[in-house]
Amino acid sequence: MEVKNNGLTKGLLTLVLIVAVFFCILFGINSYTAPIIEWNDNAALLAPLFKLLPDAPGFELLYDYTVPDNSSLANIPSTVRYIHAIAENGGYAVQLSTTEGFTGDPIDLSFAVDPDGKILNAQVDAYADTKDMGVDDYPLTYIGQDSALSDVSIVAGVTYSSSAFKRAIADGFLALTENGLVAEGYKDPVQALTEVLPLVFPGIANNAGVVQAEETQPTGALLSSAMKSTIDTGMAYFAGEGDDLYLITVNAFGVVKAYDTKGRDITDSAPAEALEQAKADAEASAADFLKKDTRAFKKLTGDDMELTELSLNTFNSVTGAYKLLSGGNTYYGFTSRTFGFGDMAIVTRYVLDENGAIVKMNADELILEKDYFSNYTLDEASYKEGFQGLTESTFTGDETLITGATMTSNAVKSAVRDIFEAFHDLKENGGI
Repeated sequence: MEVKNNGLTKGLLTLVLIVAVFFCILFGINSYTAPIIEWNDNAALLAPLFKLLPDAPGFELLYDYTVPDNSSLANIPSTVRYIHAIAENGGYAVQLSTTEGFTGDPIDLSFAVDPDGKILNAQVDAYADTKDMGVDDYPLTYIGQDSALSDVSIVAGVTYSSSAFKRAIADGFLALTENGLVAEGYKDPVQALTEVLPLVFPGIANNAGVVQAEETQPTGALLSSAMKSTIDTGMAYFAGEGDDLYLITVNAFGVVKAYDTKGRDITDSAPAEALEQAKADAEASAADFLKKDTRAFKKLTGDDMELTELSLNTFNSVTGAYKLLSGGNTYYGFTSRTFGFGDMAIVTRYVLDENGAIVKMNADELILEKDYFSNYTLDEASYKEGFQGLTESTFTGDETLITGATMTSNAVKSAVRDIFEAFHDLKENGGI
């Protein structure tokens, strides 16, 4: 027996029609708005470039950091966001972002080069740092430069932000030269080795990557110049002549290494006599921290503590490494000297157990030049206790934060990373 229900059938047909109409409208809206959204996205992306090069005929996107696998370009530094080809063989434009400025907030910038790799223009697109490096004028000093950036200086008093800008530009050039888009500019050996120095000996440079050293007269005949760290983390020397100039570094433990202009370790092939002269010169001017370190570590571990000096192969901020015996337990003590406010030394000390966990932390002085600060927040006892139990794998860097004292926070962060590197070095070389 057939049952008819015309009302139900009509209702279902109506519902189907409504759904169909809805999807047609939705499809139509999407078809209409998708090009608009894409156009708006492209306009937002290209707006800084047309400000950089108002007369450019157009840009072709070659690299997008959000989808790096869609590009044939490789070895792109993390600061590089986008790389564009300028239409009609006009060269290339690079958009970058760095957080290595004074406050750690993003600094967005862009620059364009002609087909020969010479900078056509450079600009700051977003800048939140509290110290103004001259965002309108400073980028203009880069016009005409190639990848060597040989005639560009950092801004005195705003070294962190201007150094971050310069390093970002260098990263952009690295992306271009590594992919054969432009030719690499020539760097004379002195410039090349000066740029290599903070990379192979980070302990002689501040957190902006700027070497902080006093030029001195070396005693060895094979050494052409010498640089002594302003906070006694070690020495650096130039040796050789002309295009054969090379770099010699000596850390606070008297360990010597040599590098060529590309930053390659050439210690085994460098003249032994030059290395010996550098070691002797560095030892003659080295500061003696043993007595002060001994007193400081006894305060941390107890008067019954027995201390044995150790040596490190690291070239970071650690200037003292010790095996500590106290209360029947074995510990390891490290002294770090990092650059704080005004590039003055912030001296911190750490006691680690045999597993590499921090047992205690102390500092000579955390806030330098207190008269210049009024907004920092620091409970020193709680701050130092916050390091207890941290290991290389659990340390995040957030533990070093002192609100209102960015320079100190960054200095302590570097110190903690360096003492973990030192502990690792001791384990690798049989010191533990």
